[in-house]
Amino acid sequence: NSRKVVIEKCYRPLLDFAKISNIRVAIEASAFTLLEIQRIAPDVISLLISLIKNKKIEFIGSGYVQLISAIVPYQVNCKNIEIGMQIYKDILGLVPRYMLVNEMAYSRSIVDIMLKYEFQGVIIEKNNVEYAWQDSIKKPDNILDYDYVEGAGKNSKIEVIWIDSVLFQKFQLHIHGVISYEEYKEFIKKAINSIGNENLLVIYGSDAEVFDYRPGRFNDEALIVNDEWSLIKKTTLTMASDLNLEYILPSQFREQFPVRINRSLQVTNIAFPIVVKKQFYYNLSRWAVTGRADFWINAACHSINL
Repeated sequence: NSRKVVIEKCYRPLLDFAKISNIRVAIEASAFTLLEIQRIAPDVISLLISLIKNKKIEFIGSGYVQLISAIVPYQVNCKNIEIGMQIYKDILGLVPRYMLVNEMAYSRSIVDIMLKYEFQGVIIEKNNVEYAWQDSIKKPDNILDYDYVEGAGKNSKIEVIWIDSVLFQKFQLHIHGVISYEEYKEFIKKAINSIGNENLLVIYGSDAEVFDYRPGRFNDEALIVNDEWSLIKKTTLTMASDLNLEYILPSQFREQFPVRINRSLQVTNIAFPIVVKKQFYYNLSRWAVTGRADFWINAACHSINL
């Protein structure tokens, strides 16, 4: 029942937003999520397909499920992508060009897996990459200037799109009524001035299920005080006018600004062999050893015969 509520309160309004506004949106979903939407609200899938064909939306992949690549065997990662790709083809008639690194839990070998399946690029968060290199003499001046991330294989690298967790948290705070439009606009203005002339600024790169819906898991969840999807439309359109912004899809950005071949970054290092999302103290045990029967699930995952 909660899945139907999420579809109606979050996914359908997101697609309607892309349909009626002049703002292009990149949307990620696992293949399992698409199957559930197709089962519960097939017209939402039809609308998604239409918006993709009209280049209002670019679809971003993540595999069959949003597993944490860094803590499952290589074969499980490959199977997750293979099953996901087939379902994407069956439902949407396409294979995504870009893949989201699930929960932003990134290790070098992910690049080699993505290259194996001929994806154009990956989407990861930049904040903990900056933290990982803050004390190094190799500290990059501006993470956004790097168009590739390097893999574990010899000379392996793949195109990258960077997400900023501070940016998307500010967006959430504004839509939830915590900070004003003026405060949010000034923050975005400063971010734009800091990124350089040939870099992409991702205004929001997180869950859609936090708008006009609260799962009720936490005591400190923000109250719903506005029609949040209406506010999203108003804010994004007003900000485009106020700051002269153009909202484009990832593939459109690359058409305008081709990758800089010599700008590749080794994301991880000895101190940080894996980087994760948001605060640096997030770690893999958050997903590997929490909840009921997780020990058994992880053991079964590693013993599975593919």
